[in-house]
Amino acid sequence: MKKIIGIVALTITLTGCFDEKPKEETHSVEWFQKNKVEMNNTLKRCRDNPGELKNTPNCMNAKQAKHLVLFGTSDDLHF
Repeated sequence: MKKIIGIVALTITLTGCFDEKPKEETHSVEWFQKNKVEMNNTLKRCRDNPGELKNTPNCMNAKQAKHLVLFGTSDDLHF
């Protein structure tokens, strides 16, 4: 009985050690175009940590939104 209680206690304790980071809400290209401050903040975070964030939906959407804001087209946008 003590072993079972010990295993349960250990399992509960270790469960907190492996919590994933809360997922960031994904915003569309259109949303970033309308929220330029957040677009620029997202692009800065993406540039500061490209190894981890470069291919995330928000980095890609913010990059495309920036392109559309600057050039008005996404025809030549390559990822």
